[in-house]
Amino acid sequence: MRGQVEIIGKPSSYRLKGSTIYLRFFNIEAMCPISKLGSTPESVLMRLRTNNIWRIMKSGNSYVIMHVHSVLPTAEEFETARKLINVYAPIEVIIRGLGYIYKPEVERLLLPRIMPLAVDEYPFHVVQLTPPESGKTYFGIWAMKTAGWFYTTSCPTPAGMFYDARSGVYGFATISNGVIFDEVDKWNPVYVQQTGILTYLPTFLENGIVVRPTSRLHTLGVIEKLINTVWFGNSSGRYGEEKDVVQTIFTSWGDMHGAMLDRMTVIHVENKPIRISDFVTNKVLPETLMYAVIYVTRRQAVDKSQLKSNLLGRQRRHSYAIQTAMVRLLTNADPQLADSIVLNGWATTMDELGIM
Repeated sequence: MRGQVEIIGKPSSYRLKGSTIYLRFFNIEAMCPISKLGSTPESVLMRLRTNNIWRIMKSGNSYVIMHVHSVLPTAEEFETARKLINVYAPIEVIIRGLGYIYKPEVERLLLPRIMPLAVDEYPFHVVQLTPPESGKTYFGIWAMKTAGWFYTTSCPTPAGMFYDARSGVYGFATISNGVIFDEVDKWNPVYVQQTGILTYLPTFLENGIVVRPTSRLHTLGVIEKLINTVWFGNSSGRYGEEKDVVQTIFTSWGDMHGAMLDRMTVIHVENKPIRISDFVTNKVLPETLMYAVIYVTRRQAVDKSQLKSNLLGRQRRHSYAIQTAMVRLLTNADPQLADSIVLNGWATTMDELGIM
């Protein structure tokens, strides 16, 4: 009635024009002075990548952001998060906070998806194909609401994911802390190839660099932002070596030489029928406290001199990334275990060693 609306969430894309930023929510674009979002580049990016309360007013044919209220954790919640992970392993806090019983079967499913949230020193990408009812969609939506990630069930276009030179709009990968792609086993291979997204993905996953064509109006076509990703799909009826199963999907998209597969830190093809609904407690931690737990966990120092690996090149880096995640989430890491996960896959390693 007042011509105003409040939205809790984060924008899906944005574009800049001078000292004004234009934010897209659903099917509207609202203008806002950049100064309303923060006084430093870091504070502005924090606003863009996390949930806030946005009060938007319609002014003629335009929309204007009148007020932005942060829903980030309070100082007390950060202190509570520190106390929790000093008593319990962070992975237990996160799994229980998600609303699950902390058991080996649950950790087997959730640990690979949580790992990328705990590492920012290395690119960390996970492919996880699991049976239905393993909580993939719930986790994707939770990561979007709580950790500032982006969640999508469809193959992106380069313009939508990175940067649209025609309009100057930055895509969801530049406005998020990470990206979860769901139902990748159902993506239409012909459409994936038509989008041209594979031209950009390998370099982006490796270095966070994307060079997009520019236009006469918008000349900024270089994106540099290292983010982690999770690729979800169903494993029903898919058998064989874990890497072979995943490569079959990537090859259908046009990745004929394994460039995508090489960049995946953890590959997990699960055939055990673990129903996550059997472990639901309906007791969850508040989203802001969970954000604080993840933030504090990711900020824990890891002594890189203790990281060991018998692998070489990119595989060694994958092993270091896994060990870093395990130190932060489990408080310790086994280099041989990490090497085996890189070489053989998550489920294969867990089964061979009788873990989880």
